[in-house]
Amino acid sequence: MPAKSVTPATVRRLIQDITVGKTAADVKTRLRGRAVVTGGAGTAARVADLLSGIMTWAVEEEIIDSNPVHGVKRYHGEPRDRFLSRDEMARLGRVLDQGTDADGQPINPMARTIVRLLLLTGCRASEIENLRWSEVDLAQRCLRLEDSKTGKSLRALGREAIEVLSQQPLVNVSPYVFPGARGEGPYQGTKREIRRVMAAAGIANAGRHALRHTFASIASECGYSDATIAGLLGHKGRGVTSRYVHRPDSALLSAAEGVCTTIADAISVPSV
Repeated sequence: MPAKSVTPATVRRLIQDITVGKTAADVKTRLRGRAVVTGGAGTAARVADLLSGIMTWAVEEEIIDSNPVHGVKRYHGEPRDRFLSRDEMARLGRVLDQGTDADGQPINPMARTIVRLLLLTGCRASEIENLRWSEVDLAQRCLRLEDSKTGKSLRALGREAIEVLSQQPLVNVSPYVFPGARGEGPYQGTKREIRRVMAAAGIANAGRHALRHTFASIASECGYSDATIAGLLGHKGRGVTSRYVHRPDSALLSAAEGVCTTIADAISVPSV
């Protein structure tokens, strides 16, 4: 539809159709690929948010007079604050160590390392998946992220996370810590592999972001302040972002060490 033809009523119909599943599809995308679209209220809200951004741009470019998405009600749902219990972390650790799924099939080693790092650092999935060697500073015990969700960001690392990174080999002189098998980009299979990891560990309703929430939850259990936890997670306005800051301060390093050690101990619990 031309942008000028989109009205609030159009947007409401769009949200309703996606919510009830009219856009659901299971499409074969390539030889071994599938795109599974389920729809639902949460998806409808995210699509409406994206459309609103597009229409805001259209207003700025004087293509349309007003944003038709503004004022249209949409369901955003409850925040996804799922985090892993100690027992779930122990089961997850055993699966990562064993390296096989529920059917005994091998799990990609790169995905296993990424999952472990997500849990030990509290980083966003994209920050670890797209991590470059130029952003890794083992000497100063930190990551110097060039393009995180909140811009440049400095993240303190605990000893166990540093050990995982130091053991990751350079592959084909790629700038990425986790290079893809084809092309020059980073590895892209974590989202698929983590489903197999969680299923093998008997963990339901938990994806990559649950690992970040778990890190934050453990940090809170350890007694760190909200400001410190925000600094560890790189939240906007709270992370260390100045280009003049060359290393994380001692408080963040100490907190990162405490949280990382606690999580490392939790995922190392042997089976009974």
